This record gives sequence, C-alpha cells and structure tokens, in this order.
Amino acid sequence: MSGVDSRKDWDDYELELAGAINTGPLTRRPDLTNPVHKLFEREKWTNISDDEYNILLPSLRLASNLIAVGTDYFAQFLPSDDVHEELAQRLENKQEHVIIFKKDPFTDEELQTTREELDSIAEDIEWRLNYTLAKTNGALGMTRHVKEGYYAQEPWPVLTLDEVVRSDHEAQQNGHPNRRPLLVGIMAEYMQALKDYTQDSEAYLRAIFHAAITITHEVGHVVWLQDYRDLDYDEMGREPFVENYSMAELGFCWEAFLFSGFHVRTAKIKAETALEFEAAAIWDPYLTTDVTMRNRPLYRTQFSIPIAYMQQLFTQKFWDDLGDQAAYDFSAKAVAALKPATDLNAIIPPATARARNWTMTRYDEKPRWEREFFDRGETPNISGRISKAEIELVKEELRPYFKQILPTGKNPFGEDDDEDFDEFDDPTPPISESLSQVPGTLSMPKDTDDGVVKLDYDDVDRGDDENSRGRKDPNGFKSSKEPLSPELTRADVRYLPPGTANLVSSKRARSPDDMDDNSIPKRRKLASDMLTIEATAIDDVLKSISPQEFEQCTREEARYFCTARNIDPGPLAPDEAFQRGKLSVDNELDRHLIERMRCHQFREAEERFVDDPVALVKIKQARLVSFEYWHLEDVKDLCIIQGQPVFGQEERIRDRARNWLRMDLADAKSRLPPGDPVPPEPVKDYDTWSRADFNAFFRANNLPEWGDDSVVALRLQRFRDEQSTGKPPDRKLINQHRNGKLNRTDINGVEHYSFDIVLARTTVMALKGHLFNIAMIPASHDINLYFGTDRDSPLENHRPLSDYGKQRDWRDLTMITEPLKQATPEPEPPKIPVYIPKTGNGTGHGHSGSGSRGSGSSRSGNNNKSPPHIDPSLKRSYDIRHGAEPTFRERMHEISRRGSDLEKVITAGGGADPLRPHLQSVIASTPSEMLDTLDDIEEQKQEREERVDEIVENHGKGPATSNSTGGPFDPTAGGEDSVPEEAPEHMADMFKRLKKKEF
Repeated sequence: MSGVDSRKDWDDYELELAGAINTGPLTRRPDLTNPVHKLFEREKWTNISDDEYNILLPSLRLASNLIAVGTDYFAQFLPSDDVHEELAQRLENKQEHVIIFKKDPFTDEELQTTREELDSIAEDIEWRLNYTLAKTNGALGMTRHVKEGYYAQEPWPVLTLDEVVRSDHEAQQNGHPNRRPLLVGIMAEYMQALKDYTQDSEAYLRAIFHAAITITHEVGHVVWLQDYRDLDYDEMGREPFVENYSMAELGFCWEAFLFSGFHVRTAKIKAETALEFEAAAIWDPYLTTDVTMRNRPLYRTQFSIPIAYMQQLFTQKFWDDLGDQAAYDFSAKAVAALKPATDLNAIIPPATARARNWTMTRYDEKPRWEREFFDRGETPNISGRISKAEIELVKEELRPYFKQILPTGKNPFGEDDDEDFDEFDDPTPPISESLSQVPGTLSMPKDTDDGVVKLDYDDVDRGDDENSRGRKDPNGFKSSKEPLSPELTRADVRYLPPGTANLVSSKRARSPDDMDDNSIPKRRKLASDMLTIEATAIDDVLKSISPQEFEQCTREEARYFCTARNIDPGPLAPDEAFQRGKLSVDNELDRHLIERMRCHQFREAEERFVDDPVALVKIKQARLVSFEYWHLEDVKDLCIIQGQPVFGQEERIRDRARNWLRMDLADAKSRLPPGDPVPPEPVKDYDTWSRADFNAFFRANNLPEWGDDSVVALRLQRFRDEQSTGKPPDRKLINQHRNGKLNRTDINGVEHYSFDIVLARTTVMALKGHLFNIAMIPASHDINLYFGTDRDSPLENHRPLSDYGKQRDWRDLTMITEPLKQATPEPEPPKIPVYIPKTGNGTGHGHSGSGSRGSGSSRSGNNNKSPPHIDPSLKRSYDIRHGAEPTFRERMHEISRRGSDLEKVITAGGGADPLRPHLQSVIASTPSEMLDTLDDIEEQKQEREERVDEIVENHGKGPATSNSTGGPFDPTAGGEDSVPEEAPEHMADMFKRLKKKEF
C-alpha cells in the first residue's frame, strides 16, 4: 500500500534538505522589542525570579504578538455574554455544543472591546512554572479552574466538579462575582532548556518557539474558562466545538486559526522526555469535519517547520512590516504571513511524514481509531482498509504492552523443545509455570477457603480403554474417572426438586460411575469457550459479560480464554485444586483477570453495535464502572494507547485513564440522535455492598439469609431475574448454562450431581453455594445437606468438610431445599402519638352528642377508653438511652448517625442551612464555627430525646397527636391543616417539627 494510505516516518536527510535540522550555528538572534501583553506582565509570574522572567521574554513577546493576530478569533468569544446566550439556546434546542463564527467583519469598536476584555481577564490570571506538570500530569501547559489552596499545590491534583463549584462560590464571595480567577502553568523544562542551550543553537530556538506556542495555546483555554458559565453545558465541563474543527480542544482550535489549520508538535518523542528540543518542530493538521465526516483518513500528512521560519518570528522587522496591530485588517494579513509552507513542488519543499490516525489495543487484533479529544467525526469500520504488513508493524511497536502469552510448543530465541507436544492442539502454556518469573505471585489458598469446590465436568477426554488412567494433558492433568488428585474426594449429591415426587428413597441410587458409556453426557465446551456474545439486545449482552457471569469460569478455563485471545492471564498457582477453582470477584487477582476479559468483550460488543448509539453509550458506561477494578498495568496500557503519560503516582495514572474513559463516554452521549434520552448510569449496586447490606435486602424481600460473599451476590441477582421474568429459574436450562454439560443425571425425577471436592479447604457453605448455582435453586429457598437419610443432623454451614472426616460416605449426600417460611405478622398496633377527635364520627371539631370524645368506631355507645399504644420505635429508643443493650444493627445505625452529624460540621455548608438559616452562605471554616454548628446539632438531639421521654413516660399521652381519621399518625401526611385547631400553640409547633424528624 502506498501514497497517502500508508505510513511514512520522518527522514533526517529530508529534514536537512528542508532546513528543519542541522543548519549550523544561528547568526540571527531574537530581537523582539514589543511590549508584552498584560496577560504576561511581570507580576503575573509569581514563582520565578527577575532573571528567569528575562529569559522568558522572547517567548512572551512572540506570544503577545500572536494574541494581537488573534483579535478577530477572540472577538468570537469576548465579551462572553453573547457566546453563552447562543450556547444556552442551542442547549435548550438540543443542538450541538458548537461555536459558529460570525461571518460579518468586526468593527473597530468591537475589536477594541475584545482587547479591553482581554486586559480585564489579565487582572485575575496567575502564571507559574510548574516543576511536576510534565512528569506527573503529562502536560506541557495547563489552565486550572482553582487558583488557591490544596488544588493549586504541586503536583496538581485532579480536579472534581464539586471542588470547582466550591472554589467558584468562594471566589464569587471574595470579590470575583463575574469572572473566575485562573491559574496557568507551563512546564519548568522550558526554563531549564533555555538555560542549558546556547543562544546560537537550534535547540535554543526551538525551546523559545515551543514555549511561546504553549503559552499562546493556554490563552485559548483562558478566554473560555474565565467565565463561570463554562460548566453549564456538560457534566464534565467539556469545551465546545469551534466551527468545523472535528475535535473540541480550544487550545488547538486557537493554534489552527493562527496557522491556517495546523498546530505545532515535535517530530520525535522519547520515553520519559516531555519535549525533545533536538528534534525538528513540525506542523500537524487539525482535522475538520469536511474530512472526518466524509471519510476519516487513516493517515494525516505532517510538514516540517524550517529553522528560518522560526527565526523570522523572533525578529521585530517581521512584525513591523505587517503594520499597525490595531488596524482592522491586521489579523488577516498576519495569518497569511504565518501560513505554513506545504507546497511539495516548491524550490525547497518541506519534509513530510504520515502519522497514523489509528492504533491497536492489547485486547484484540483489529485496529481502531485513535482519538485524543472529543471528536464529532464519523468512526467507520476500518477493517480491510489497512494492510496486514502495516498491522504487524504497529503490533511490533506496541508489543511490549500486549504481554502476549507464548503458545506451548513455541520457544523463545529459537531454543529446541525438550519434549514433543505436536499431538496436542492446545495453545495453553503449562499451568505449572514458575511463579518466580511472574510479578505479583498469587498466594496459595488458605486452609479453609470458601469456594474450593471442584466441579468435575464430563468433558474430560477418556482413554480408549474404560480402565485407562487417561492420557497426558498439556496442563498436567490426568483425564480419568478417578479423583484427579489424592487431595480430591468424589462427592455425589442427590436432589429431589420440591413438588416433583415423594421423598427420596433410602436406597442409594446408581451413581454416574455405575452407568455405561452411552448414558454419559457428551463432551461439553469449556465455560471460557462459551463466553461469547450471543445475545441480540444490548442489555442482555451486558448481563452476559457481567462479573457474576465470569465467576462461573474456573481459573483453568479463564486461562484458555485469555491465551486464545492474546490476553495476559496473569500468574496461576501450581496447585491443581486451585486451578480448577472458580474465579471470584472477592479475590483481587481474579477480579483483575475478570475485568481484563470483560474489556475484550466490551471491544467485541462495540464492534457489533457500532451503528447503535444507545448501545455504545451503555457499553462505555459499563466499561467506566469496570475501570475501578483494573490492574495498574492495564490502566497504563490504556494510557499508552491513548497517548497519555504513564509516569507519576498510581493515583494520577488512574485519574488520566479514568478521565479519558469519561471523555469517551461523553463523546458517545453527544452522538445520540436529537431527542433520544441518555441511558441511565449503571447501578454499581452490590459490587460495593457489605454483608449487612445483603442481609438487610434479604430481610426486606423475605429471603433466607445464607451464603458466602460470592453466593449472596448470585442469590440477589437470581432474585432480580425471577422478579423480571415473574417465575423461578427454568431448570431445563441447567445444562445449557455456560457451565456446560455437568456430571448430572436424572433418575425417576431424582437429580444426581457428581464432582470432586477438597475436604480440607471447602466449607459446607461453599458446597451449598455451588449447588445453588448449578442446580438453579430459586432465590427464596434455603438449602440443607444430609448424609444418607439422617434428617436430624444437617451439615453445619461454616464447618470445613474435613471436620466430618473422610470416613463418611461423600457419595451419599442428600440436598433438600425449601422456601423461607414467614410467620403471619400480627396486626400492628396504632402508632402513638394519638389524637382522638372531639366529634363522634371523627370528622368534625365539635363535641359529640353524648359529650364523649370517642372515635368514629365508638358509635355503639361504648365509652370505655382503651389506653393508647406507644410506638415501638419510640419505646425502643427510650429503653436504649436508659440502659437497654442495643443490637448490632442499632449500633451501626447510631455510628452512621454520628458520622452524618460530623459530616455536617466539617463539610462546607453541611450543617448550616437547616440549623442556621440566617447563615446559609457561610462556610464553617474555623474551629469556632464548627463548634457552633456542633452545639446546634446537640441541642436539636437533646430536644428530640426530651420529647421521646415525655411521650413514653406519660404512656403515650405526651405532646403528640394522630390524624383526623383516628388511625396512626403519619408525620409525612398532610400539611399545616393536619394540626388540630384546638391544639395548644406549643403542641402545634411540635407537630410541625415532628413531621421533619425521625426517631
């Protein structure tokens, strides 16, 4: 493949001929004398010396001239009221977030107003050399919403929306009502280069040129970020698109205006080097929608920047020849003079290169588009448009990040095999590989490990002879009917599903081992082979690749899955039982591996639903949730592929990757058809639940509270599936699950499950959990296991199976399931406080004819008064404060309440609004204010306790009331009218306050 559809690297000889490198010592020194713009005046640079400021002056003077060139560009943004009114209207009309330039020439008055606005912005700008910006944040320059405090300290932490909002509020209260103060940093490496290189060197010229471009670039962000309204249009504060530029990055849009569609880069990038000043400076095209919307190019052509071009920009004569910078036509003349030379037929043509617009990932073998910023261009399928040779070349470049697994039978560096494996097609490396060669070695299982139940599937290849011990497997396993290891014990469990037949006979049924070969289920696929996307609806697809579904794979099967797809499976302990154990989201390394496999499935789903914008949003939402469980190496790989730096602390690397994923999601949302709602964010749900949360859910839904950490999540998901379908799980689908064909038989309605277990490492609870999973037990059922017909001694949940001894007949287990039996609840007594109306029918305010104060139910003339009941919750609260022992749940509730009170004290405005309405805008920032808030909280608490005491000690006759129907008082029902008119003033006040409080 040739021409513009193939890659071309920079050639040093071409660069020399084009005058971009190796031109010799420079004879012309920078001689700019123009004043610097108010944005760059000395007092704006707060952390450099006068000498360092003088070193920067050539760059600052060139940046000042470029700002003058861009007056027409800035007039599209300033004053900012006009642009924000237009964008607000576009938002209301659900139109694209884009700034459309005014076509009419600006008047002298409008241009002068723009200059005054820039001068006004300069009053609230601070510039700094940042010594960690390049290494920690991976940036040459950066503009910050927050100028003071922790978020302005190096290294600059990643900002959150909440922090920006808090800072904006503080700035508005401190003398900046209309314009946001900003902090701008450029990397300190510029200053170091200007000190290190001699002024007659090319490297020095490139350093002052790149520094000027970076400073100018940041001004493109400043004119947008200086207005508080920049956050009104996007949940991430995304910048708008400009005109027909494909990507939303205002710094580059501003550069593209100055340089006729190009921005400045460097020809060569070195690892751990922020900017290579020895390399040629180049023009990189900034793609526009007329290209990306029509047929996004695989490659873009870059052009070299001659040394002579940069030299002339630093001469005063060049700028003087352009005339008065205040003239209405200065901008147009200057842009024409700054236009890059791209004519390949010129006497001295520029050197060129063609850079890829696509990349590869470690998770699949297909190329994908490389997009660094929000991009509104099309993303067509590029399969078939790139040669295999080019794909292989890119793979070689990214090979260190793919972490490919060497197939069995292939040796590195051409070494010979010690053993011939030609008879096996399996590409999996030996599972007993040395853990010392793999970082992050997996520790051996604990003595008691919930989940070490080894399901023995009938897919095992058996020998030709029935009594054969089996042939050698490349993983070191022996395929046999015998237990796979002396550590494993065969278990047979029989199960009679409720309602299918009479009780299980005491006579032992035939085990699967007693049957002939014809009765044995045929070989199944591995669970990992079944981890393919077969669903047609996106919601079903995402459910099929949820972490809970991947937990159905054994570690052995996960390794098959990964090696077949070029995914790093990570270390695997040389322990046969552990290898055949299932993945668990509670195991850190297992969770990393699950998310690595899910990433591969997300990519396949994206390709499958490439034409469905809603599906793509849901996929990217799920991937963003998945990201929180990625291994650091996977996070770094994403950063490398997306052009993000991978140095710095782990938290900062993760922040960069997370921000890119958020940007990618926001980009997908922006592509939804007008009027289509954005899919709701996926509920993280039980991924972050504690055991108490699961138990509370089970109690609320009348479900039995049993299961280890992985099983409770499975039971919760099955309950939700049952609610969704309106029926229990279909047990006919047992052998169609991704577990494949289990060693399961059905004899006269009695099901038999056969598998191997590790007695020393498996608890009864783990065994029950696996049976719940494979036998499709309803979520509402409890499980009991017995030996034989002994129904008086069920196996105890948390005991290891080894406690029962190997002498027990593990081939004679019986499983019985039954739903949780709920006691019939007694009618709840009426809640106190109680207010009995004066009228006989409970509807009026007058006295009844008999003079009694009975309720509507007392019309029979029975005037006997029954003592009012006390609300159990009030009584319990009273008892606890007077010596009763609280339950665990009550203790946790009290801890949560105390934590909430402390949060009100220390969080900005947290306790001020409800407790001190007159101080709504005051932030508790000093110890005295915090103590004042705490006193208010304690006073409120004491008042509530006194009311409870009064109610309970007066047997429900305290200052309380009921609703007008005589039923339990509902503090949330009704409004002011629910307070009886005859109630004393202090009681009416109590009613209003009780409605807002919970005891």
